[in-house]
Amino acid sequence: MTKKSSTWFKIHQIYRALRCRVGTGEKTFFWLDSWATDRPLKEEFPLIFGLAKNKMNKVSHNYKKNQNGVFWDWQWCRLPNNDSEKNEWIALKDLLVNQPVGRNEDVWRWKENNVLGFSVKDVRKDLSGIIDVNMVPTDYEWSKIATSKVNLFVLRAVEERIPTMVSLRKRGVQLGSDLCKVCGIEPETADHIGIHCPAAKEVWLQIWLWIKIPLRDHREKITTRLSEKAEWPKKKMKIIYAIHLATVWQLWKNRNNKIYNNKFTDPFKIVEEIKEETYDWVRTRAKLSEITWSDWKNFIFME
Repeated sequence: MTKKSSTWFKIHQIYRALRCRVGTGEKTFFWLDSWATDRPLKEEFPLIFGLAKNKMNKVSHNYKKNQNGVFWDWQWCRLPNNDSEKNEWIALKDLLVNQPVGRNEDVWRWKENNVLGFSVKDVRKDLSGIIDVNMVPTDYEWSKIATSKVNLFVLRAVEERIPTMVSLRKRGVQLGSDLCKVCGIEPETADHIGIHCPAAKEVWLQIWLWIKIPLRDHREKITTRLSEKAEWPKKKMKIIYAIHLATVWQLWKNRNNKIYNNKFTDPFKIVEEIKEETYDWVRTRAKLSEITWSDWKNFIFME
C-alpha cells in the first residue's frame, strides 16, 4: 500500500484541512492545532517547539491580557540560546503580534471558509475526493470485557495492519524471508499467526474443548471466526467473544517471544495464560466476581 493511499495518510489530509479561528483560545492547542497559520506551530517552529515546557498547552494558557493589550507568556524548559532558536522565537512573536485573541469562542472551520465556519456540506464535498464517504466501516465488535489494548490489537489484525513479515515487506522493509518465524511453513500474515499456524491450530483446539463449542475450519480468516457466533451459547456469548480476542492476542505474544527471545511457548501453556487473563477480565471488567477459578477452568457457570 502506498503512502498516499493509506488510511492514515487520508486522515492526516483531513486533519490538515481543519483550521481554528481563535477567540479565547480555550479549545485550541497552541502548538498542535492549525490556528495562526495554515499548519500547526510545532511544524512552523520545530526548534522552539522542542523547548516548550508544556507542549499540550491551550492557546489560552500562553497569553495574558492587561490594559496595554495581549502579553504572550512563554514557558520554556530553557531559553532559546542559539541563532536558529532565537530567529524562530522572533518570527513567532512577529506572527502573533496582530493575532486577535480573548474575544468570543474558538470556531473551527474547513480550509479557508472564514465566513461560514464549519460547514458539513463543505467538508463532505472535499472528503469525497479523499475517501469514500459512503464506505461501511470495519465490522469489528468492540468487547467491553477485553482490555482496550487487546481490542485495538485485534482490530488492527483484522485489517492486516499489524507488523507481520508480509506486511513489513509490503512497506518496503527488507527482513529476509517472510515465512512465519514460529512454524517456518507459510508466509507470516495476521491470519496465519492468529489461526493458520500449526501452533495456533493446537491452541484453538484446546480453547474450543474448554469453552465447549464446535470445532471450526482452520483456513478461515480472523474476521470470520469472530463474527460467526450462531453456535455459541447466548448466555456466555460476550465472554466467549472476549476469549477469542485474548487467544489472538496471546498467539501474537507467542510469535514475538519466538522472534525476540528465540523461545517457543508450549500451546498448552498459552491456553493456560488465556484462561488466567480472561478470568481476571470477567471478575473485574464483567463484574462476575462470584465465578470461582474451579468453575472457570471447567467453564461451568451461568448454566
